[in-house]
Amino acid sequence: MKQPLGVRVERAIRTHIAREGLKEGDPLPSELEFAQMLDVSKSTIRESIRRLEAVGYVTIRHGVGLRVGNFSIKPVVSALPYD
Repeated sequence: MKQPLGVRVERAIRTHIAREGLKEGDPLPSELEFAQMLDVSKSTIRESIRRLEAVGYVTIRHGVGLRVGNFSIKPVVSALPYD
């Protein structure tokens, strides 16, 4: 089954961060640049970026741009109950 476009775009952005070896605070391409790179609309990029921001993968600052966030899976995993 084919994944929704937004999910594929989110994965592509996360892959870009990993492949480039980017760290927290490093700049990312603009929405327009990502849209051109991934051949999707800016609105699709914007929606995907908002979801990634909600979980800490990226940060958005007006006048500064899109940056790599400080997402870490460790706090999420440590909060999971073990039976």
